[in-house]
Amino acid sequence: MAGFHALTDLSHDPKLAEALGNMVIAWAYAEESLIGALSRISGMSLNKAQAGFYRIPTFESREHERI
Repeated sequence: MAGFHALTDLSHDPKLAEALGNMVIAWAYAEESLIGALSRISGMSLNKAQAGFYRIPTFESREHERI
């Protein structure tokens, strides 16, 4: 079946590739900002806040826990 799961590169759509790259950068910046806020609000060191933040399960794992 062709479609998203068969996608191997974005050479056919450079604008989409650029938009996805920009989204990844924005997402990473948002995560960094959330970790910084968690550190400041909680009084934890940045390393501890980062460790705690990344231990939070993903949306997908939360869905599997409900089943």
